[in-house]
Amino acid sequence: MSSDTIGHVPVSDLQSNIDINVMSISGTLNAIDEWVWDPYSFEHGVIGEPSYHFLALDFTDNNFAGLTMAQVSQDVSVVDLLNREVKKILMEIKDANKPLIITQSNGIDIKQQIFDINELILE
Repeated sequence: MSSDTIGHVPVSDLQSNIDINVMSISGTLNAIDEWVWDPYSFEHGVIGEPSYHFLALDFTDNNFAGLTMAQVSQDVSVVDLLNREVKKILMEIKDANKPLIITQSNGIDIKQQIFDINELILE
């Protein structure tokens, strides 16, 4: 995703060497001085003092058929994937010691994937 632009910012400006393994994410998140506004969600982070770190994630190829809920959360940031036209998102990462959680539901069962992100370097 390094050549993509999300939230009007090139992904390569935000992150490098991102590696997503079975249940962990590692790499480097570059500090930026301006908070990136997400036009699809007012729940996407809380504007605080710079500098900011964002993790770009692409859920474009996921199958959302039959789901009543699909969201990504980390600390206070929550992104609702079902009600978004664009499935490429930015998650503001304030604390790499708190996991990234993907939650899905079909209305009956709820499944969660918890990714350890403590190997992310916040520069």
